[in-house]
Amino acid sequence: SVSAPVFSPDGKTIAFTMLASDDWHANYPNIIDLRTRVIRKVHGWTFKPSVGSWSPDGSSVNYVVLAEQSKRFRHGLNEIMRVPVDGSAARLLTPTPGKSLGIRAGNGAIYSPDGTHMAFIADGVLWTV
Repeated sequence: SVSAPVFSPDGKTIAFTMLASDDWHANYPNIIDLRTRVIRKVHGWTFKPSVGSWSPDGSSVNYVVLAEQSKRFRHGLNEIMRVPVDGSAARLLTPTPGKSLGIRAGNGAIYSPDGTHMAFIADGVLWTV
């Protein structure tokens, strides 16, 4: 099952998530090159991430994900995960330390058109950094 398609800024690639065949909670961030039709997984599984948001230069896709803080079931905070499309390591961004960002399924972290700011929801409030 595929969900949450988002065009890259240049329109040549689409980021989307794909459910794992054995676990309906596990979603894998993928991209597809529209010219070659090649699908490539860009990160391991995440628990129900937000819709992706491309960086303005197309080098990465951001998702709001559950950043686990222990082995307890779903124990953690929603944070921004920046996933480079070149295959390098993803990293978590924590714009509001100690606070969870908005509901993953409905809210993502979105870049401004010039890439200098991000907007996101935390505690029902619109934030920018």
